[in-house]
Amino acid sequence: MFGPQFWSQFFPNLFATFSGIALALLLNRFLENRAKKSEERILLSTMRDNIDLAVDFCKLLKVPLQDTKSVDAPNARIDVAYLEAATARLAHLSSDGELAGGLMGFRFLAEGVNRTLERMTDLLIYPIDEHDTKTKDMRIGRLLLMADVMVKNLDRIIHFANTQVLPRIDARLKGEPPPQIPPPQE
Repeated sequence: MFGPQFWSQFFPNLFATFSGIALALLLNRFLENRAKKSEERILLSTMRDNIDLAVDFCKLLKVPLQDTKSVDAPNARIDVAYLEAATARLAHLSSDGELAGGLMGFRFLAEGVNRTLERMTDLLIYPIDEHDTKTKDMRIGRLLLMADVMVKNLDRIIHFANTQVLPRIDARLKGEPPPQIPPPQE
């Protein structure tokens, strides 16, 4: 049963089996890494487009807010739902933790802009008695103050996107090392 002929076939077969298993595992790892990189590229590309749209929206939003004669609140918001979902998935795929942190920071700033827009809208929802000039002036003053703060926040989000987030996404898409970006200054 365990004669010389058995042992002469056993070791080559054993070696072939373990070699095949190792090769299959290596091939599987290679294919998984390639699929992850492909998914990461797709996510980064769509996130870049989404952030570009958000920056363009912020630039457009500044125009009516800088008009001190108008007391209307824009009835639009920055879409942060995609950023939230894509950032969570990207955290699993990417090894660039600073990129994920930058995306979370951008999302946080965008949510702050949305909250301020909602507060401005809330001030305008309730009717003002035309004879109550004190309340009307107070509400208009608050709206103008909020609009001023909002313009500064919009400048911050535009600057943050252009100096922190987009260069890092571009470098990742090109396969380059992440750029050395100084921390944001307050």
